[in-house]
Amino acid sequence: MEKIISFLGVYIRAWANCAYLLIFGIFRSADRDELRRVSRCFVPPEEKPPLSVPEIPYHEAVGQSVCVVIRYPVVEKGNISLLETMALNAMVRKCSVRCFLEIGTFNGRTALNIAANMPEEGVVYTLDLPREGMDTTNLPLDPRDKILIDKEASGALFVGTPEERRIRQLFGDSATFDFSPYHGSVDMVFVDGSHSCEYAKKDTQTALKLLRSGGTVVWHDYGTFDGVTAALNNLYATDRRFSGMRRIAGTSLVHLPGEAS
Repeated sequence: MEKIISFLGVYIRAWANCAYLLIFGIFRSADRDELRRVSRCFVPPEEKPPLSVPEIPYHEAVGQSVCVVIRYPVVEKGNISLLETMALNAMVRKCSVRCFLEIGTFNGRTALNIAANMPEEGVVYTLDLPREGMDTTNLPLDPRDKILIDKEASGALFVGTPEERRIRQLFGDSATFDFSPYHGSVDMVFVDGSHSCEYAKKDTQTALKLLRSGGTVVWHDYGTFDGVTAALNNLYATDRRFSGMRRIAGTSLVHLPGEAS
């Protein structure tokens, strides 16, 4: 009986919070996200899409012995892993990338590392969706994306560093942003924006327009976010331009080397 009485306060607070969410939760973005999270607790989890893109060993994708510079090795939630950072840096050096475009800046850790491994004349363009645009995107976001978008500033880690002079911060919705000034001029595109299937497909089509002849596309979060996984599975199975896609063992990276047109 004592346990029931002591639990009564918890029960009342939980009931009041649920009542608030059900009545007023539709009006605030954060509350809507919480309602989505709660609703998923009452439905069986969907079967995760298979990993259909063939896997290759790490060294086959990035080379046996490529020396790289690692800037800010600490991995925060939303960052690519340290191994993935090493892989991207190695590919940038191996391919002598001079123009790199990233979709999805977050705190700027990836852009900082890429800039540190490029030639002096290299340039990194990185596009991020500003906080004020997350409720008006052209395509649906993955609900978990909003946590990464809702931050004080984009690219905080490269601000004030020596590499900042080689980084160009861009802002906008990747589904509607005008990429035309960069078409056909990018050596490597890194797709790491919204993780919904719709955005993964749209950003991929954008990447093909951005690439110069012989350029490379790299995607993040394959096998981690269902939307990204489903999008890349579909492209690999239905579009011959993506038949060369390979996922890199030990990472959630997929890359499409060489000609992508």
